[in-house]
Amino acid sequence: IKFLGPDSFANRLFYLYDSFSGLDPRYSTQVEIAWVNTNKANFEEDGLEEEVRKRFDAYNWVRVVKGIVPDVLHKEAPDAIAFLHLDLNAGEAETRALDILYDRVTDGGVILLDDYGRWEHNELFRAHNAWFADHEQNILELPTGQGLILKRDN
Repeated sequence: IKFLGPDSFANRLFYLYDSFSGLDPRYSTQVEIAWVNTNKANFEEDGLEEEVRKRFDAYNWVRVVKGIVPDVLHKEAPDAIAFLHLDLNAGEAETRALDILYDRVTDGGVILLDDYGRWEHNELFRAHNAWFADHEQNILELPTGQGLILKRDN
């Protein structure tokens, strides 16, 4: 296995999107919001945005974009995507992001759904199953609970 160091990404950009303000109720169900609140997932921690920006500041090939997904994707998103990792904890937010980004994922590109197979994210599971069935793509559930899709254009 060859380690890819920072120089290996000289011609690639990585986009990291975050609201830094938690789930948006326009794209989240009450069940999803309740799960976040019950599990004390603090997406609004003081200084979180600054900490994230500082962590990636040395890497000019990483873009940290503040905004609500999917809305912010209309303003800033790559034209071609080789790897798409979704971890929004909300099925509608993730499927709406896919509505915008899916056609930009290259043939053979990887889509990773972070919480796909976790029992506590059942609404997310159902949303993704319906969305990918409509696009005739299969989801492989990994032992980690993630869902893996290798996009095929044919």
